[in-house]
Amino acid sequence: MLRRAPPLLLAVWVLFGPRAVAAAQFLPTSEERPGALWGELAFHSGGQASAMGEQRHTVVSPLLAGRFHLIDRAELGFAWGFAHASVTVGTGAAAEEAAAFVIGNPALTGGYRLEGESFTLRLGLAIVIPVASVGMEDPPVALLARQTALAVASSARGWWNRWLWLPDRLTVVVPAARIDSGSGAFLWAAETALGIEVYTGEGEGTTDLTVQIAGEAGARLGTRVSLGGRLSLVWVITADGDNAQTALEPFLRYEAGALLSSLRFTVNLDRPAGFAFDRHRVWGVHLGGGARF
Repeated sequence: MLRRAPPLLLAVWVLFGPRAVAAAQFLPTSEERPGALWGELAFHSGGQASAMGEQRHTVVSPLLAGRFHLIDRAELGFAWGFAHASVTVGTGAAAEEAAAFVIGNPALTGGYRLEGESFTLRLGLAIVIPVASVGMEDPPVALLARQTALAVASSARGWWNRWLWLPDRLTVVVPAARIDSGSGAFLWAAETALGIEVYTGEGEGTTDLTVQIAGEAGARLGTRVSLGGRLSLVWVITADGDNAQTALEPFLRYEAGALLSSLRFTVNLDRPAGFAFDRHRVWGVHLGGGARF
């Protein structure tokens, strides 16, 4: 899709890129409660064509994240995802089935928080440890299940933080930044990150460069409920072909004191993962919850 940076990408990069946060997902905090723990469960069911024939799959992908206050406004954080795929290849008596549970790449983050009257800005970096593997020695259908688990876990999130799901990749995320609105009826946010994805597997491999940007807007309906949407772009600068993914995510959030919950729906807008509701394409439903402290 995109082979050159569009004006919007360049504009956001100029605003946030030089400053440097590994903001992984919705982890709202306040000045009184700067820490947060968060869990999310993503779901997708669909099909795709493969070298082994037509396949159907169901993927469930949990993601855990947290942010912890250190001293002054310094913070440490983490994000770690997992995925389980059930795959059926073929039909009738010739159908083959397999299931696989895969562990994603854990990310460790460090950053600094700046508080304004109407915004919070987080600046930092992350290192993503290469834990994910597809297990090339597995039987063909089992291998397909592992590959599907990682690929769909990433696509169901519009490729956002795709380095959490890349096998045999050590990623350094720097710079990264996220700015959130403060209190008020209108909420907004913007974030960006640059990932340097270093191949760590056997044989030859390339180092990829990925940039991602997103913007959010919504409204607070009373004191507890928020409704809005998020538009994201992930661009693998060094890749050929369909090397960018855009996604739209309507969301519903509920806050009760220190407790948080959210419901999101990821709609991939273009290839390779979209349009979300076309045959062999990917959408994602996300149910999350957590707490501030």
